[in-house]
Amino acid sequence: MDGIAVVNSADAPGQLSVSEFLSCLLQLASIMNVRDKPIPQILVLHVSDEIATVFGVGSSGVIRHNRSTSFDPHDYYEVWLVGTPDVANYLVPLLAILEDCYSLDLSSQDRQQALDSILWTTAGYDINTVQ
Repeated sequence: MDGIAVVNSADAPGQLSVSEFLSCLLQLASIMNVRDKPIPQILVLHVSDEIATVFGVGSSGVIRHNRSTSFDPHDYYEVWLVGTPDVANYLVPLLAILEDCYSLDLSSQDRQQALDSILWTTAGYDINTVQ
């Protein structure tokens, strides 16, 4: 899939729905009026709690941004999903990636409305569970 790569540790619980992940990213891009821009390069690391601990990652949603220089690999973002993947665990990181990538200046209210909109269309999620 262009722009998104997923790496699962062998002991990672559950299965990340890449199509749902991408759908959420594209919906957020549409809401933020950046749908016509290229998708940022995102490396999704789906790992168990044990693997996360080894790498110093405490919870899902940790974002690392590798900015490119002439000697580094291409500019990309890392999103760590720890444990069973859940939409609620990656919506905020996706929104933060779009904000950073496209230098958006969103208010807290804009962010919450965008998250609520996505959760509203994603069955089974209470809009009060993502902050």
